[in-house]
Amino acid sequence: MRHHVASQNLGTYRAGTKPAENYRIHTVTHGDTLWAIAKKYLGNGSRYKEIVSLNGLKSNVIYSGMKLKIPN
Repeated sequence: MRHHVASQNLGTYRAGTKPAENYRIHTVTHGDTLWAIAKKYLGNGSRYKEIVSLNGLKSNVIYSGMKLKIPN
């Protein structure tokens, strides 16, 4: 399972630059579920709705290869 971590920027930034987002990226692999992903990253599977919301998903269906934003 691959995932990439976006850096978190808590300080100020210069005009013309964009602050880093407050999430990491998880690439969905075969067998992943939103519940399992939430449990792994957020410590509680029932928090999967935060992932659904952050990603603007219309349903709870995910596919291998999808890149999901995971709240930090």
